[in-house]
Amino acid sequence: MASLRRILANYFHLSPAVSLALLFFYISRFITLDTSYLDVYANTSWGMPLYYRLAASLVNVGGIMLYIAAILGLMAVVAKSWRLAAASHVFLLAAFYWGAFVKWGGGGPGIGLNPLLRNPWALPHPLMVIASYAMVLAAVAEPRVRERAGVLAWVFSTAGLAAGGYWSYTTFGWGGYWAWDPVETSVFIMWLFLTAWIHGRGSGALYAALGAVFLTMAVTYSGVSPLHSFAGVAAAGKWLLITSVIALIYGLIKASWERGSAFSYLPPLVAGAYIYWIIAGPMAAQSLGLPVAIPSGDSAVALIHPLLIPAVLAAFFGMAKRAFPPRAVALYMGASAVASLALVSMGILWSPLSSLWTNVAIYLIVLTAPLPIAASLLKIRKDLAELSHIGFAVLAVGAALSGPYAYHMQYGVVVPLGVGQPALVPLPSPYGPEAVSIKVVEWRAAGPWELVSIPPYLSRLVSPDLAGLMGVWGLDLRFDSVVLNGTKYVVAFGNYTPGFHRLGSYWLYVNSTVDTPRGKLLVAALGIGDRALVFSPQKFDVISAVVACKPNATSLNLIEERVILGIDGAAVEATIRYEASGEFKLIRGLIHGIATVPRGLDDVYIAVTPEVAVVGNVSYTRIALELARRNLNACLPLGAWMLLSAYSGRPLSGGEVNALLKNSPQGYVAYVKIIPMVQLVWIGAALLVAGGLVKAVRRHVA
Repeated sequence: MASLRRILANYFHLSPAVSLALLFFYISRFITLDTSYLDVYANTSWGMPLYYRLAASLVNVGGIMLYIAAILGLMAVVAKSWRLAAASHVFLLAAFYWGAFVKWGGGGPGIGLNPLLRNPWALPHPLMVIASYAMVLAAVAEPRVRERAGVLAWVFSTAGLAAGGYWSYTTFGWGGYWAWDPVETSVFIMWLFLTAWIHGRGSGALYAALGAVFLTMAVTYSGVSPLHSFAGVAAAGKWLLITSVIALIYGLIKASWERGSAFSYLPPLVAGAYIYWIIAGPMAAQSLGLPVAIPSGDSAVALIHPLLIPAVLAAFFGMAKRAFPPRAVALYMGASAVASLALVSMGILWSPLSSLWTNVAIYLIVLTAPLPIAASLLKIRKDLAELSHIGFAVLAVGAALSGPYAYHMQYGVVVPLGVGQPALVPLPSPYGPEAVSIKVVEWRAAGPWELVSIPPYLSRLVSPDLAGLMGVWGLDLRFDSVVLNGTKYVVAFGNYTPGFHRLGSYWLYVNSTVDTPRGKLLVAALGIGDRALVFSPQKFDVISAVVACKPNATSLNLIEERVILGIDGAAVEATIRYEASGEFKLIRGLIHGIATVPRGLDDVYIAVTPEVAVVGNVSYTRIALELARRNLNACLPLGAWMLLSAYSGRPLSGGEVNALLKNSPQGYVAYVKIIPMVQLVWIGAALLVAGGLVKAVRRHVA
C-alpha cells in the first residue's frame, strides 16, 4: 500500500509538468504558424503579429482546456496537492478529447483570426476569465487553497468582466459595454456566486460558482452566443451543461444548510440562482431540440432587471448598516424612493427612451449610493479592501446613468461625412440638447498585411464560369501577365499553329503566332462554355487574371483606413479594418473605427465606417472592394473572386465581379452619441479589482 501511495504521489507530481509542457507545445504551434494543426490553421494566417498568434491559442475549446490544466498543474506543484494534480489531469484529457492536437492535412497559410479578436484585450480578457475558472476549480478541489483561490477567482472574474465590457465598448460600434449576451451573463452569474461566498460562510456558494463555470463553458462552446461564438460549435456543450446543473443544485442545497449574513450573502446568491435558470433552462430545452431562444438584449433586460435592481439596493442597505443605524438607513432609502418617484412624476426623466420604472430605478440607485460609499469610507482606514465596496457603488451609479445611453441605438445620430467638410450634429443628452462639430480631417490607407487561405467549405461559392476557368489550368497552354503603360494584360503561350483546335470541352482559335524568347505567343481566342477569352493582349480583369495567374487558393487579408477626426477642435484617430478572414468565416470582415472624446465623466462616442455602394440588394463597403482590387493586382484573382462571392452570400459570375470592382464609393458615415457618466463604470471596476487584490494579499499573508 505504501509503495502504491508513492507511485501515485510521483505520478501526480509529474502530471502538472506534463500539462505545462503540452501547453507550451500547443502555444509553440501558434508562434511558429504550424498550420498542419487544425486549431492553428483555423485561427492564424501568414504574417499575423505574434501577439495575435498568442491570442489565437485562446480561441478553441481544446486549447482552453489545456490552459486550465496548466494553471491547475502549476497550483498543484506550489500547493503540493494531489487533488489539484488530478484535476489538471482531467482537463488535460478533455483537451485531447476536444481536439487540441488534431492535425490538418490541407496546408496553406490558415483561415485567419476572427476580426473581432484583433484587439489589445484579446489576450488579457480571456486569460483573466480562464484563470477565474481555474481558481474556482482549485478552490473546490483543494480546501487548503480555498481562501486564496476563491478570492483570486473573484478578482479575475471582476477584471475579466470589466475588460470584456471595455472591449465591447471600443469594438462593436454602438457604444454598449453590456448587452446581457449569454456568455457575459454566465460569467456574471459566477461573479455573483463568488461574491456571495466571500460574504458568507461555508462552501455552498462556491459549488454554485463551479456550476456557473461549466455553464459559461457550455454556452461558449455550443455557439449560441451572438458575440462569443469564437470557439465554434462543439458537442461539449450538452455534457458541460449537465455537469453545471449538478454542481449548482449541490451548491444550493449545501448553501441552505449554511448560515450567512442576510444582507451580504443572500442578495447575490438569490440573484445568481435566478439568472442561472434564465440561461440554463432555454439551453437545456435547445439540447432536446426545442426551438427556445436564450434571452439576451431586451428580452434579458425584461427578465433580469426586476430582480437585479432590488438586489443592488439590498446590497447598498447591507453596506450602509455597518456604519449607520439600520433604521436610519431604511429611512434614508425610503426618502430616496419618494424623491425618485417625485422626479419621474414631474416628467424629469434621465432616459426618455426607457420606461418610467427604469427612470425611478436610476434615480433610486444614484440617490441611495452615497450612504454605502460613506459607510465604506469610514471603514477604509482599518481595511483597505473597502475599496471594493466603494467600487461596487460607483460602478452601480455609473451603469445606472450611462447604461440606457450606451444600450439604446436611438440615442445616437448617423451623419454622412466628406473629407474636410464639417458637420454639426445635434445629440440628445440628459442635460438637454447638445451639438457636436465633427469632420474627417484626413485619412490614409495601410496594408494589406497577411495572407489567408480560402477554406474548402467555400467551394459552394464557386460559380460555373469560375469552375470552367479552373479547368483551363490543365490545358497545354501557359498564361502570363505583362504591364504596358501601367496597365496589366494577359497573354498566352503554346505550341499551336494558326487555326481551330479542339481541347476537350474547350476550343482554341489561333489567329497568328509570334516567336519570342519566352515561347510562341498566341494571338488567339479560347472558348470556355459560351465565353471567349481573347488573348495578346487582353486587359487584366478578374476573368483573364484567373487564367494568367498560377492557381492559388489564398487571399490578402487585412487592410486599414486610419481616419483623423476633428471633434469640437480635438483631433482623434479611428482605425477602420477590413479582413477577408471575416468573410471566409461567414461573418462580416468590417470592423468600425471607434473614437471617444472624454468630457469630464461623459464620453462623446463616434463609430466611423466607409461609404458603401449598393448593388442589387447588397451594400458593398469601399474597403472590401479595395481589398478585392489589391488581390487582383497581386495576381490573386481567386482571392478577389471568392472574397466578393462570400460577401454577397452567393456565387458571383466573372462579369459581376468585374462590375463590382469598378465601384469606389467615397466618404464616410459616422454614428455619434453622448454617453453620460460612463467613466464611472471604469473607475468603479478598477476600485473593485483593487479592493479584491488587497483582500487576496491579506489572506495570503494571513
